[in-house]
Amino acid sequence: KEERSGDPVCLKTIILNPKSNTNIPVTCMSARENLSEMAIGYCDGTVLLIYNDVTGNAKQKVIRLADDIPITALGWKEGGRNAALFAVSTSTVSVFPTHSFEEEEIDNHGCALDCGLTNDDGDLLVGRPEAIYFYSPEGRGPCLAFDGEKKKLAWFRNNLIVVGGAQSWNSINIYDMKNKFTAYKGDFQNVTHVLTEWGKIFVLTRGGKFYQLSETDTQTKLETLYMKHNYQLAINLASSQQYDYNSIVDIYRKYGDHLYGKGDYNGAVSQYVKTIGGLEPSYVIRKFLDAQQIHNLTSYLQALHEKNKANADHTTLLLNCYTKLKDVKKLDEFIKQDSGYKFDLETAIKVCRQAGYFDHALTLARTHGRHEWYLKILLEDSKDYERAIKYISTLEFKEAEKN
Repeated sequence: KEERSGDPVCLKTIILNPKSNTNIPVTCMSARENLSEMAIGYCDGTVLLIYNDVTGNAKQKVIRLADDIPITALGWKEGGRNAALFAVSTSTVSVFPTHSFEEEEIDNHGCALDCGLTNDDGDLLVGRPEAIYFYSPEGRGPCLAFDGEKKKLAWFRNNLIVVGGAQSWNSINIYDMKNKFTAYKGDFQNVTHVLTEWGKIFVLTRGGKFYQLSETDTQTKLETLYMKHNYQLAINLASSQQYDYNSIVDIYRKYGDHLYGKGDYNGAVSQYVKTIGGLEPSYVIRKFLDAQQIHNLTSYLQALHEKNKANADHTTLLLNCYTKLKDVKKLDEFIKQDSGYKFDLETAIKVCRQAGYFDHALTLARTHGRHEWYLKILLEDSKDYERAIKYISTLEFKEAEKN
């Protein structure tokens, strides 16, 4: 809430742990999204829970007693009855299920102050010199091997911010966790705070300087990735931003063109196959015809038929490829009735006849009930007159008379 002047309104003032006679420094705090509960961590290892509506009739209780080991991070895992509070000290990671708030230690390694947080999914991230570890309420999960000292961790949308370095200069690395790439690298002098608010990242230094890091738009990111030939990352990024199908097809085309230019024809055709339905097939076919890459051309034409995007010309070309390669096995698979391929039947029969594959042409004609073609092949190509007469004798009278 804001006053008319624009200043925020104080909703509640709470005196922490009023029964305690000692003044122990607070190290960290974390509130649930709905402000029903809030946890306070202390330098002596105490964890204080404020519950029963933080802004209303709030109550307090200690859920972790002092053990002289500082609490360094707190965070909430939302999820109804499975909700829990994470508490990290310099030597342990613990979880407190919200139905009981009884402590369960899930790791005997902790982290330094400011090196633990919960992400948007409610997973706990803990930074140590050798890696960053992920935790669920059930225990430790995967880790990311980001080597080097971690001074601070922060979270911004799908990005993990890691402040490193122990001397006067600090590195800031921003990792896009969803698309798996480094989104930013920079060096700052004596970083004291990293804040994320209003869709931006702010960096405060000991010298009083205040820096703002703004996220570039998706198209600019994509152009940068194209320049670095990181096309797979570009595809992942565009997909995560719900780019339309034709835009993503165009990135696959760029990726295919890049691989084709390098002479990686196998890699190129695997990308071009993903453009089927969005890119004119002739664009790809011309490339492999010019490069005399009949095997890759065959792979692409096969994929066109598998996705039911082939026309009669594509069928002619594919069958010609099979016959030039003398790939009888593939030809057999293609003409089988249960192959799943959709193609122009007359075109397929004509190509098989022209290439001298009369048995395959006969199979196609017989399988699809094209009696006139079957007889034409027997009489004109195979010259097997006896077999033609026998075949006519198996037809019904009207069919026999017609043929």
